[in-house]
Amino acid sequence: MSPDISFFREAIHPFCVGILRPLICPLLRSWKNQLVTWTDKMRSFFRGTWLLSSRQKWNDAYRRGRWEGLKDPAEEPRLDAVAMMLRKHAPHARVLEIGCGEALLQRRLSATDYTRWAGIDLSDVAIARSQQYAGSGVTYESGDMLSYKTDEMFDAILFTESIYYVPQRDQLIQCYCAFLQPQGVFIVSVHDQACSFQVWSEVESVLDLIETVVTENERGQWTCKVLRPRSPVANGSTG
Repeated sequence: MSPDISFFREAIHPFCVGILRPLICPLLRSWKNQLVTWTDKMRSFFRGTWLLSSRQKWNDAYRRGRWEGLKDPAEEPRLDAVAMMLRKHAPHARVLEIGCGEALLQRRLSATDYTRWAGIDLSDVAIARSQQYAGSGVTYESGDMLSYKTDEMFDAILFTESIYYVPQRDQLIQCYCAFLQPQGVFIVSVHDQACSFQVWSEVESVLDLIETVVTENERGQWTCKVLRPRSPVANGSTG
């Protein structure tokens, strides 16, 4: 014969509802709020730690001459491909370059090819070396592409060998769309490697492809693409 638990249910349920719930629910909400606060603090801490260590890594690499090979004449075709696309799709543009390094791309262009040039790079060492090429309408500053903010609007935003260093490239591109003029373009250059397919899949999930140019040298192959933000209709929105 199974025990009759209805008595216990009828006795315990009002106790739980009337006494325990008013005590436990505020406690659980307090714990939840503390957990959210703790999580935010930890995320901020690790983000700051990552940024510091990453900046140190890039600074050390530039000091050791790790990127001197980018100045080799063999690298000029890939830079010229980006320059050609800029002249073709955004002549006399206001340009934002993300991952500008030592201003190698700007140095391949004539001052008449752009009206404004803003370059950012995580490395303070690279930016210090770029300052000799700054001038009227040309600025270089140290900055993190993941948190960069500006009040300016640009006709072209360039990611030169930089976009594959961060995750979630589609979300990053969407953030930078806020700084792009209507009918403006993104120009993205990528060294072809194992991760390239994923990089382009994320980029082209939010941008429409306009043109592609491929260059290569003894060190590998580079793909450079001009893209434009997808219209609301193309994204399935009818307004």
